Amino acid sequence: MIDILSDLSALISNAKGLLPNDYKLGYTKNFSYSDPFDVPYEGGERNWDVSATLLWLVLNGKYYHELEFASLKASPKLFIGTERGRKIIDAVRLIWGIDTLSTEKIDEILTIQGRVISYTFHRSYPLSENTHLYFGAGMGLYKVINFQGFRRQAEDILGIMKNVKIGIMHRFSSKIGIYAGYNHRQSSWKFKSDEIYDEDGNSVVYDLEDFDFLTNGLEIGVRFSL
Repeated sequence: MIDILSDLSALISNAKGLLPNDYKLGYTKNFSYSDPFDVPYEGGERNWDVSATLLWLVLNGKYYHELEFASLKASPKLFIGTERGRKIIDAVRLIWGIDTLSTEKIDEILTIQGRVISYTFHRSYPLSENTHLYFGAGMGLYKVINFQGFRRQAEDILGIMKNVKIGIMHRFSSKIGIYAGYNHRQSSWKFKSDEIYDEDGNSVVYDLEDFDFLTNGLEIGVRFSL
């Protein structure tokens, strides 16, 4: 009986070692976007990029592993008065065969909404007793939700995400701190468009092995332990 209790205690102790040391809740304000069709995505209030993260510390926090779960949305803001906006609006209207398709509806059609689960390995550099510079790189899975783009059919698509982060974390106590930094993501997935027509009536179909969607943003949040 004593041996069983001893083994159970050791098992519980080992299980505790697998639990995260810290947690993060964050928000990223993306200030630039890039995609193969040069759609003018914007960082307005209609868009979001929020995350919840688990952290495991290594060598007293000199290094740490992150497992991040993120939800994000990027909507364009098209203006028919600009040359690029007019070309995109005309292309989508031709795909749908509706000359009166509103710019608001086209914004919705081109919206990218996704879910991310990713692993990042970080290095932490002390600047003072409570302030650290962090740098990390990682990758994960990116699921695009109900994506249409330049086609009439919408579907969920699974892709790959790579990211790089650099910033500063400041602790107010051993239990809580804040962080702010730069966050770059490159998300890629397969995409095949419908026929897209130009002003001369010529058509082209884009069959992309890598639809690269890039974001650059300022991440801020709170880091805490339980």
